[in-house]
Amino acid sequence: MIPQQAMSNDPLSPHTPSPLPSDADATVTGTDIVYLADLQPQPVEWLWQHRLAAGTLAMLSGEPGSGKTWVALAIAAALTRGRDPFTGEELKPATVLYASAEHAAAQVIQPRFAGLHGDPARLVILRRAISVRSMSSTDSALRSEFLVGSSPDAPTQTALLHVKSNLGPLAPPLDYRIGEAGNFHWTGLSNLTPEDLLAARPTGAGLPKRKFAAQWLRDCLQPGSQTQGSIEIAAERDGVCIATLRRAKFDIGVRSSKDGKSGAWWWTLPPPED
Repeated sequence: MIPQQAMSNDPLSPHTPSPLPSDADATVTGTDIVYLADLQPQPVEWLWQHRLAAGTLAMLSGEPGSGKTWVALAIAAALTRGRDPFTGEELKPATVLYASAEHAAAQVIQPRFAGLHGDPARLVILRRAISVRSMSSTDSALRSEFLVGSSPDAPTQTALLHVKSNLGPLAPPLDYRIGEAGNFHWTGLSNLTPEDLLAARPTGAGLPKRKFAAQWLRDCLQPGSQTQGSIEIAAERDGVCIATLRRAKFDIGVRSSKDGKSGAWWWTLPPPED
């Protein structure tokens, strides 16, 4: 029941709720209400101007192998050392929580983050959550959404596109490159559109993804053994999903061996008789 003392008959009161019917049995469960007049204006605090706002949730989407991990780590690395991810403008350093269920922190995230010159003391790796509370639409406050990928007509031209924002104007799209040596860098503004990135891809000439990944891996290892890190970098560059690549590795019997000196894993094709 709504307590009687909470109601007012003053027609001029700005906090006068609508009267209830005399026979109404009004119960409220789990409801959070506030008068608009009681709210104080709060300016948006930007972590990355017009792209990432503090205290809000943003989403990064893209095809497998489009470089989502690289983009996320590049943004995180810049923020941990107090720099705008694109312009390099000086900002207040931020501590970043990075959730990674797919990539091994020591083998993939650590070397990439080091190459991006991030501050490891400000990057916290969430490897496993004991429990995660389900968030309703009011809890998630999804304010920005990004899309990464490339055009089928120019697969080497990759970009980060800002496709949704209800806190300000959409930021311009940015081109990025992932080099063969595992280096990431922004290359300027992009002219790609969401339609370009979402266009149907002819990857693999219609072959199933796992079969295409297996053939890609054979071609990659034909010249000789390579480190797992370099293979995954090349796979992301060529649009091969890392999870599918690992299944294909099992399919064709690729062997793994660890280098005792560097600690890197090397992948090798099985002998022809196998």
